[in-house]
Amino acid sequence: MIGSAPMTGTDWVAIDVETTGLSPERDRIVEIGLVRFDPQGREIGSWATILDPGRDPGPTEIHGIRPADIAGAPRFDQVAHELVWRLGGARLIAHNAGFDRGFLVAELGRVGSDWSAARLVCSMRASRHAGIGPRNTLGACCAALGIANPAAHSALADARAAGQVLMALLPRLRGYRELDAPAAPWAPAPGRLAVTRTRGR
Repeated sequence: MIGSAPMTGTDWVAIDVETTGLSPERDRIVEIGLVRFDPQGREIGSWATILDPGRDPGPTEIHGIRPADIAGAPRFDQVAHELVWRLGGARLIAHNAGFDRGFLVAELGRVGSDWSAARLVCSMRASRHAGIGPRNTLGACCAALGIANPAAHSALADARAAGQVLMALLPRLRGYRELDAPAAPWAPAPGRLAVTRTRGR
């Protein structure tokens, strides 16, 4: 797990969210996963939680999260402080980043935190720039790069895969301007870590 030691601005954090639908305005995050990589691309920490979205979990046939899984899970507002702390000081990665960014901005906005200026490096766009194709889904990129993702559509597994895709592509992305995305803003360490709920627990 990511601890409380100082984290450098050159780290990367890959993020993935599973949601109750496709609209950040109407739908909610039902699972979030983060994986932190050091500047050399080595995984140095991870964190994930299922969330109670205050409604049904949505497309169970896609993300596999059932109503029983969200019973007793924390709400987004209960983990928001820890989430921002875990993102702090790192450059952020997501596959199809506009989707994850939209939900992240909307959920943080509901708890009074303005992340509208946040920038995420999109591993899907980066794969196109690097000549991976013709399909650029996360699964297709993983297959093209020899990256295993046996738990696809779980937030933690997809975050890890997105980070691994970008790390694998970095040698092909010299001069790629999107890599200059600023680090996420710092946040003080939470006084107490949130109680989280992961799959199978």
